[in-house]
Amino acid sequence: MIGEYSKMTEKVYTLREWAQETGTSYWFWWKLTKAGKLPCIRMAGKILVRKSTIEKWLTDQEKASISEEKNTQYGTLRRTG
Repeated sequence: MIGEYSKMTEKVYTLREWAQETGTSYWFWWKLTKAGKLPCIRMAGKILVRKSTIEKWLTDQEKASISEEKNTQYGTLRRTG
């Protein structure tokens, strides 16, 4: 129950506020939420995001990029001739 309460009191940003806070593009974040790649809250015509949700998403993206780099390090084998 306490964990749920802390989630409810956590800072929630509109996409515009988050873009301003991080110095990134509003449209970058909008496209991610529109594509369903970034969890968000839709309320009263606005798209809201929690800081902790975005931080987790960024961490997941970072981990995925590292594993992708390992898999593509040597290129693709193909038949010649």
